[in-house]
Amino acid sequence: SWLSTTSRKNGRCRFGTGKVPSIASQSSLKAGFLYSDPILDTNYFTNPALTLFEVLEHLDEPHSLILRLRDLLSTGGILVIETPDCSGVRDIKTRYDYDKIHPLEHINGFTPETLKRFAVQLSFAPIVRPVVCVTSDLRKIMKTVVKGLLSPLMKPTTQLYFRKV
Repeated sequence: SWLSTTSRKNGRCRFGTGKVPSIASQSSLKAGFLYSDPILDTNYFTNPALTLFEVLEHLDEPHSLILRLRDLLSTGGILVIETPDCSGVRDIKTRYDYDKIHPLEHINGFTPETLKRFAVQLSFAPIVRPVVCVTSDLRKIMKTVVKGLLSPLMKPTTQLYFRKV
């Protein structure tokens, strides 16, 4: 992927699906949803930003993983977490509930509020998602800027940005 390739070219680690026994044991990753470069196991390495896209819902102990990644993140660094939004699911009684939580694959469910509270308890401060344009198409730029301006009025999501404090 572009993120993986760009990260690698810039000497950064990348995360995705795969297995690394040393981190898996630290994070109780039985299914192995994390891979990295070996440098992740050193104490001197820090990153200015880390992303977890649809990872936490699969883990037995997401708390342990975030604690380990917090140590790898520079002070003031950015953590982006995205999980499926399980808002409104209290039990799995309907097809709608099942489709929101996917209980055969996901062992954790987050709402915007619970995901935010989870990260705050682990010494992360929520930040406003920045407006970023990676195009020269004026219509796309305008759409992105307007969406950014309206974001405080929009329904919260489970794609959240945090700063390590």
